[in-house]
Amino acid sequence: MIVMTPQATAADIDAVKARLESVGHLHVLVMPGELTTAIGAIGDPEGVSELGLEGMVGVDRVVPISRPYKLASSELAHHAPTVLEIAGRRVGGGDTFCLIAGSPST
Repeated sequence: MIVMTPQATAADIDAVKARLESVGHLHVLVMPGELTTAIGAIGDPEGVSELGLEGMVGVDRVVPISRPYKLASSELAHHAPTVLEIAGRRVGGGDTFCLIAGSPST
């Protein structure tokens, strides 16, 4: 994850995004926040570390995240928890516990 400075411009963010996309085989996700923008780079961590992003204009820091399921992680998703409505029942949101298990009925 690349954390941009609060002063980073749209051009700075686009330049970092373009540099990441030049590696290939990376999924790049730009996540604007209230004060800063984070850019998630999902894919080849070694390729990202070799890009020298720390020296680019507008980059505050590069934070390696080497955990599985990054796209589902709350570290990359800065929105509200996922809530699904399934057969009239609410799943998710953090206010109740829900467990789904077993094989589908035939």
